[in-house]
Amino acid sequence: EEKSPVFAMQRRSGAVLQQVVRHQGPVLQLASRLREGVLPCLSPPLLQPIRNEQGQVRCLSQKEWLNQARQSLKAASQQDNPDAARILCYTNRTLERLVPHARRAIHGDMADQMPVLPGEVLISRTAVMAPASRDGEEAGEEPDMVLGSNREVVVLDVTPESCDLLDFGLTEINGGVPMIETLSAKVSSGDLELTLRLQPPVGSAARLELDGVMQRLRQQAKDAGKKNGRSIWRQYFLVRDAFASLGPAAVLTVHRSQGSSFGEVFVAPDVFRADPRIRQQLCYVAVSRARTGVWMIGGTSSPETTAAWTQAFSTFSE
Repeated sequence: EEKSPVFAMQRRSGAVLQQVVRHQGPVLQLASRLREGVLPCLSPPLLQPIRNEQGQVRCLSQKEWLNQARQSLKAASQQDNPDAARILCYTNRTLERLVPHARRAIHGDMADQMPVLPGEVLISRTAVMAPASRDGEEAGEEPDMVLGSNREVVVLDVTPESCDLLDFGLTEINGGVPMIETLSAKVSSGDLELTLRLQPPVGSAARLELDGVMQRLRQQAKDAGKKNGRSIWRQYFLVRDAFASLGPAAVLTVHRSQGSSFGEVFVAPDVFRADPRIRQQLCYVAVSRARTGVWMIGGTSSPETTAAWTQAFSTFSE
């Protein structure tokens, strides 16, 4: 059991919890009850907020929750402190749905005009490999890798880029090679500066083209068999590594938030609807990322769930 990812997530988060949430405030009390199973890891009902000098816990309607998340993200950006507020969710589908709200809150309406903006804080969703960087291996953290996964970067500049997949060894035999229209971003991470070719946004025409090429290469490699498909698999991984997978850091999955702490944490409802086998750990980790406040979406709950959450809330300020 101790070797399972879920157990490791719980064990690591316990250490962080003791460091970032102090004075036995309401955030710590909520996290402890979730971890111990005293509170059901189900969506809470609407409840009166708990707020004191040690922190706050609130259950709001979905509309109020989203409005407060926008306000907190905007304030964090104005303070140049992105860690002051983050939204945490369970699935990538929820993440993609919440990202536009977060970007508009931080950057205004111009966020809808470009998928990446100067000054935006991004996080690497996978390791960024050398083919995606103009700087090559010289700037790498280790051979062939220029940036590890889950690393936050600040965008310094953005320029359009046309990526010809012929430059990566593809030929017409692969079913046609489109020109992928994307962006090149100059980013900084600490003292490191890189210029990265970005993966086109999900749902864009360029992303559909790129995904189509990847799907054809994968199928051709499988059809060719283990021996004859090696060269095709090499092309597949070269094209995959030619694009950096980065996304806005304002919205994170609980998994990517591990090891971090934030001022206010807005817990998306899908965390409470996760697979029952990992729901308790997910809820606990999400809540324990917060230093000062946890915001959840309340709604209709069973009488048993309502009673448990109401009882817990009544003790948080004691």
